[in-house]
Amino acid sequence: MPLRLNVKPGERIFLGTSSFVIDNDGTIGVAIEGNLPLLRESDYLWPTAATTPLRRFYCSLQDNYLSGKADEAALAKTSNELLDNGFAPEKLAPVSLAILSGELFKALKAARKLLVEEENAENWADIVRYEPQGFIK
Repeated sequence: MPLRLNVKPGERIFLGTSSFVIDNDGTIGVAIEGNLPLLRESDYLWPTAATTPLRRFYCSLQDNYLSGKADEAALAKTSNELLDNGFAPEKLAPVSLAILSGELFKALKAARKLLVEEENAENWADIVRYEPQGFIK
C-alpha cells in the first residue's frame, strides 16, 4: 500500500539520498511506493543549522536514516561529543535503543523530542525554521 502525501507548492521532499521540490501552483497528492526513507522539508534539519552538539547528533542520525543504514562511527563520534559536553547519558537512552534495534526513524523522532526539550522550543517548527543561504522556493 503506497504512502500518500499532500504536498504544498514549493515543498521539498527528501527521499533516500535525493530530494525533489514540487513545482506546481496548488497542493497535489503524491503516492509513494517502496521502502525508501522519506522526510518532509519541515522535518529536515539542514546541516548548516547544526550549530550545537545535539543538532550535529541529530543531523548525523538524519543522514543515517536517509541513507538507509547506520554509520556507527559517525553516530559514535557525535554521541561522544554530546557526552563530552555534559549531556546526560540517560537522556540518550530512547535514541540509543531505537538505533540498536535498527529503527532509525523512531530514533530520529526521539532525538527530535530531545532537541525541542533542550532548546526550550515550543515545537519542532521553532527548531527547523532556518533555511540555508541560497535556497530558493
